Amino acid sequence: MADSDNSRTLPSITRRNLIAGTATSMVATMATEAFGSTAPNRHKPVEDDPAVLGWREWRAAHDHYVKANQALLDRENELYRTTAWPAVEIKRPALRSGGFSIGSNQDLDYYIAKSWVGVEARPEIEAKLAVKHAEWDQAAKRMGYHLAKRAEMEAWNRRYKLAVSLMNRPCRLEAGILAKLTNVVGTRWR
Repeated sequence: MADSDNSRTLPSITRRNLIAGTATSMVATMATEAFGSTAPNRHKPVEDDPAVLGWREWRAAHDHYVKANQALLDRENELYRTTAWPAVEIKRPALRSGGFSIGSNQDLDYYIAKSWVGVEARPEIEAKLAVKHAEWDQAAKRMGYHLAKRAEMEAWNRRYKLAVSLMNRPCRLEAGILAKLTNVVGTRWR
């Protein structure tokens, strides 16, 4: 059992991580003054390459997105931890679990169509759902969840636009090529 398949990393993941790390370090190294003077195109500083400039802009936007995403996840975790999920529990002894929950009008339509809920129960269930959703929305607003969600979406959109812009920029030096490679290989998109 010294060498089972479960204890090894997949070659594709290892290869991707190696390429991404190498490309990132090469771009960082080539962007320094000391390395720029030994580059084949000594008369062109790395800062003149449009792709390197674009990569730096994208990298700042990416870092901002990561922070915004973490803030959203923190708010979301707090919301789920402190507020009950907006659903109405329906008892049904015939089920092994003892019942089921309805969280939306679509769920209600589904269970009415299956005859698990009577049509006459619709107004009462809809009223309970409205109250529970209002409580959920108030808790989300109080915790800043919607603001964090909007900030995360704006950060993602900016990062995406800068990535597209980077791919459309010309490369004049090896650093520019590596900047694009880093962006393609080292990025995990949604």
